Amino acid sequence: MEKPPRFNPNPDLKLIDQVREVLRYYSEALKTEQVYCRWTL
Repeated sequence: MEKPPRFNPNPDLKLIDQVREVLRYYSEALKTEQVYCRWTL
């Protein structure tokens, strides 16, 4: 069984924006996005 291609965020964005882009791609909850973004600061 083939794995789907991984999502690659835009490398021109800041790290925090890349984190948001990936989380939104994988349809994570808003609270999860907020927590992960706080962790990256």
